[in-house]
Amino acid sequence: SAVDDSDSPELAANQTSKWLKFFFAGFGLIAICSFLAQVCSHPHSNWDALMIWNVRARFLERDPLNMANTFSPLLFWSHPDYPLLLPSIVSFGLSLTSENQIAPASIAFIFTMMTALLLATSVAFIKTKSHGLFAAMLLFTTPFWINCGASMLADVPIAFYFLSTIICLS
Repeated sequence: SAVDDSDSPELAANQTSKWLKFFFAGFGLIAICSFLAQVCSHPHSNWDALMIWNVRARFLERDPLNMANTFSPLLFWSHPDYPLLLPSIVSFGLSLTSENQIAPASIAFIFTMMTALLLATSVAFIKTKSHGLFAAMLLFTTPFWINCGASMLADVPIAFYFLSTIICLS
């Protein structure tokens, strides 16, 4: 008597895994296209990126010895109390690209996508690979998340650091 392997749980799990990977890649590609479309239509992004983070980054990149100018009272509207972590990263990117606008957009892209991938891997480590893929797909299909990332808001890097901290603590 031959054993019928067509109904085995391993085969069903493998087929499900293939479909999940396919959908994960598809949703990831859609998220990337949405991100790029928004960045191309608004290359300097919104108020936060343009007037807070990128202004500070340009101060740091152009005149690092006079960093105090970054906190000038004349720039009261630029929230001088905000930390310099994000402007420092953007400043480094600007110095590598000769102040090309691709640097802040690339940094925003990296933080946006790495948060989704960090979520996927951490959930997969805690639960299963399928749960991790579902978690990342959920984040990829959240328009607010992609818009925040493409708008170069500081909320996305902060979310990445919060998620990293929560993962390290759990």
